[in-house]
Amino acid sequence: MGKQTKKTIMPDEVIMEQALQRFEGEAREKFMAGIQKHNPDGSRNLTHMPLEQKIKNCKKEIIDLWFYLNTMEDKLHTMPRSKWLK
Repeated sequence: MGKQTKKTIMPDEVIMEQALQRFEGEAREKFMAGIQKHNPDGSRNLTHMPLEQKIKNCKKEIIDLWFYLNTMEDKLHTMPRSKWLK
């Protein structure tokens, strides 16, 4: 058998801090790109968007997320269980 390596276990607090730092950077970049694309002159501020439109946009995002999750799940089921945590 091959040599097994011990996995380093990262504390939950470190996972949280890394995820929050990554989110902050990526969220800011994505939101600013959205402003440049959809509201470059400031006239279509998000706070002015009707509630119904916000709900509609959220539903569209959820639909996209559903497809991303399904593709990841399909990939998960095609790989050996021994590779799930790698």
